[in-house]
Amino acid sequence: MTAARSALSAGRFDQAIERATDAAVEARPIGDQATEVAALNLVGRAQRNLARYDDALAAHDQAERLARAAGHRAGVAEALRGQGDVHERRKDHEKAIALYRDALAALRLPEDWREAAATLYQIGDIQVVAGHFDQALDSYGTA
Repeated sequence: MTAARSALSAGRFDQAIERATDAAVEARPIGDQATEVAALNLVGRAQRNLARYDDALAAHDQAERLARAAGHRAGVAEALRGQGDVHERRKDHEKAIALYRDALAALRLPEDWREAAATLYQIGDIQVVAGHFDQALDSYGTA
């Protein structure tokens, strides 16, 4: 996973996809679901950066299903936020907001407070773009 993260950070998105896919395949037979979920979410992020939105949604959806089955709440939240990012980029603001709210519900407070605050800020940002200013203020204030 380190090589996949490094490639993603360096903007080498196709290489990140290849490395993360390899990590997911290696994690599956040994039952390392946390690594598999993280790898699939990384594939989704890289696909998003390449504007391959259908592929990004497929990777995040697979990560979400696996994370739910494993009871991995943080992985579920990350997958839902990734799906929300895709819908935000597609200008489907209401769907993006709904997915971010689902991600927020998947988090465990107070342990995940940083992720919750970041998710609330993201919801607020989308609400501003969608013209829901009062709701955005509420989201920012809750964060």
